[in-house]
Amino acid sequence: MFKNYRLIAQPVYDIKHKKIVMHELVIGKKEGKKGSFTKIDDEMAVFFEENYPSFINWLQKELMKIVAKKIYPKISINIRSSQFFRLETMKMFEKLRIYNEQIVIEITENLVQLPESKSHFTPAELDAFLYGKIRSLQAFGYEVMLDDVGCGINSLERLMYYLPLISGFKISLEKFELSILEAFIAAWKKIADKHQKVMVLEYVKNKKDSSILEGMNLILQQGQWLDKLIKQKVS
Repeated sequence: MFKNYRLIAQPVYDIKHKKIVMHELVIGKKEGKKGSFTKIDDEMAVFFEENYPSFINWLQKELMKIVAKKIYPKISINIRSSQFFRLETMKMFEKLRIYNEQIVIEITENLVQLPESKSHFTPAELDAFLYGKIRSLQAFGYEVMLDDVGCGINSLERLMYYLPLISGFKISLEKFELSILEAFIAAWKKIADKHQKVMVLEYVKNKKDSSILEGMNLILQQGQWLDKLIKQKVS
């Protein structure tokens, strides 16, 4: 059922010290004969949701192979908030806990679709539910980060609520130019420094943006241009 799906590694770079500190694993589907991969989209997400027990079993096996062989020293995996309503999710992380020092769990931004049994939840009750799940992950020994901060539901208020439990957060530049968000990012940087949290910038588009961010001491970055640059240096 999942033979055409793979986990694709996207490096997180420490620009200042010129090294890879972690690989984010994202799900991709093989397309065509050339072996190119399409990253997860809404259609794939629906397919995974409709076949969730099989999907989570496949994901667990793929993660187990990667961490057991120590292909990457440290990985991160994206989990949507809504996945915590499925028992299979926490069971998977309980089984993987022997590798907890190698795994970072990123709670991704998405509009949570409540199951019918939880449709009566207020926003405060929903946050309390997720807080409990993150505490369980913390008890398992996992490092947890909040993804896509500043977009949609992952607001400042939500970040501050979860702050005691998370090691850091990520901000995406995918849909914005850095010049528009520079002041906004500087404000988030102050919060990260004050609370001693890690801050990662995703979708850094070019060398100019990377240099500006490095000047703000935002040295943990992700982006396709960085992938190509590093590949050129080591090939």
